[in-house]
Amino acid sequence: PETLQVREFEITATDKMGGARTLSGRLSARLDKGKINAVMRVDAPSDMRGSAYLVREPEEANKEEEIYVYIPAIQKVRRVNGGMRDSSLFGTDLSYSDVKQITYAFSGNALKFEKDDVIEKRPVWLLSMAPDPTAGGRFDKVLAWIDQKSCMVLKADFQQSGTVRKRFETSPKFLAQSGPHWYFTEGRIEDLQEKTSTKVRIVG
Repeated sequence: PETLQVREFEITATDKMGGARTLSGRLSARLDKGKINAVMRVDAPSDMRGSAYLVREPEEANKEEEIYVYIPAIQKVRRVNGGMRDSSLFGTDLSYSDVKQITYAFSGNALKFEKDDVIEKRPVWLLSMAPDPTAGGRFDKVLAWIDQKSCMVLKADFQQSGTVRKRFETSPKFLAQSGPHWYFTEGRIEDLQEKTSTKVRIVG
């Protein structure tokens, strides 16, 4: 779509001891000359209210996207680059690099169809992708199970040296439509090494 607005989302991060923290906010995105500009704003909890995250896709193919984070406590905008890209996004199981890798995974050339499969009685395609090593992501292979009807990712395994480090999962029951466009209302990301998890819900 030319524009996208998520009026409210919730992200609940659970640590290895079972302690949970939920943040909520809004997301808006638009296409500018075919390139994505997306902003995520945090409304709660109170100590993070006003935090924001901006991604601007580059116009030139050989340029990196611009990623910025606004931190209200210091009232400054910081550009995310270098080692910061592997740091946690607002205390969740997603890093800035992970967000980039998920967003651009299907635009790479090293994409392979593995087989037809089934998840919860729904036919899916299993694809494997080898992300560009220069893109800055931590994972050298991603397996994605894609619903054949909606083209939404129902499951993704992110591998490091042959071991699944992170896993994303949702269920067909969480698939929904807005006009012709599909989205999921709930999904879960697990860090299998750190034994932490993050649940994402689209509320409005």
